[in-house]
Amino acid sequence: MSKSIQALRERRDSLAKNLNDLVDQEKNPKWGPELQNQYDTAMREISDIDAQIKRHNDAINAIAAGAAERCGISD
Repeated sequence: MSKSIQALRERRDSLAKNLNDLVDQEKNPKWGPELQNQYDTAMREISDIDAQIKRHNDAINAIAAGAAERCGISD
């Protein structure tokens, strides 16, 4: 079962905040392999979440377009 769009957005927001903290030079003045790995992992998850949200939105738009077409509504 896929996650709701809201849950995906909340997870993405959390990851983005954590990334901001991670790259904050005052909090992490010495960037090394461990921090780079955390950064790369978070960025991959954000990209995956973005793709999931896009799929949800594309499906919603396709459903709406089909409903509008059946009702004779055009842009």
